[in-house]
Amino acid sequence: MRPFFYLLFSWPIFVVNSYPTKLDKNFKFSSAEVQNLIKNKNWSCKDILKYFIDRAVKYDPIIRSIISYNPKAFERAQQLDEFYAQTGKLMGEMHCVPVIIKDNIDIQGIPTTAGVKAMRNMVPNKNALVIERMNQKGAVYLAKANMAQLAAGSIFSSEQAGLCNNPYNLNRTCSASSSGSGASIAAGFAVVSLGTDTGGSIIGPASSMALWGYRPPHNSEILNGILPLESKADTVGPMARNLDDLVLTHSVLYNLPTLYSNIVQKNFEKSSLRVRIITNFINGFKVDKICNYSNS
Repeated sequence: MRPFFYLLFSWPIFVVNSYPTKLDKNFKFSSAEVQNLIKNKNWSCKDILKYFIDRAVKYDPIIRSIISYNPKAFERAQQLDEFYAQTGKLMGEMHCVPVIIKDNIDIQGIPTTAGVKAMRNMVPNKNALVIERMNQKGAVYLAKANMAQLAAGSIFSSEQAGLCNNPYNLNRTCSASSSGSGASIAAGFAVVSLGTDTGGSIIGPASSMALWGYRPPHNSEILNGILPLESKADTVGPMARNLDDLVLTHSVLYNLPTLYSNIVQKNFEKSSLRVRIITNFINGFKVDKICNYSNS
């Protein structure tokens, strides 16, 4: 199956010493920029995590994209800081990348509620497979995302956090059950999020909130530790503001180590690329213009 990418235009505040100065307004909320802050010794992983958590604590009461925060997030950030101080190397490609996880995906020690109050005390004793794979690459889990209850229904609301609001317009929909995963990234609460998709639950939020979203082909193995809506159709995939981060996360989730290097890190001649511009999506996808990448 050929992959397709789609793009359409009371928790306490943690205290960390030596909180860094305000980010440049051009900060792109990307994994590359996060890791550059660490490599240049401007920020520690704890500083980065505090920036994103403070942002979420301030704005999420309006957005309602988060169900619960990870109480061990700073412990994880401390581990990553110590690893970097001792080795001078990043733990992996996702070193200190803040990630928000849909609340039907298990993280050890954090309730998996799927948006339902009756499940608020259901605490898994191990991580989902996708969580383990991102752990190995250095990711930090900031929070569990709001979602439609049990990933079903057309209202996209939950007993746990209410109706998720679109950060671009609070009167607009977040679309589909992975609504909180999309809204949290659109609002800048993390770099990457994970959603699940049965029939549009990743693509819908991505298209509604100007994100990159990818619905991979169905793979039953990857659903280990995930509460499905339809186990024969469900899949898990990333959402991100930057395409590079989408490709990176997918390569980690599905254990495709050469994907990121072949697509993102490989140098190629951009002048050979062609851009097809389509403006009429109703009458047979009429192509209005084909031009060189450099002129598009």
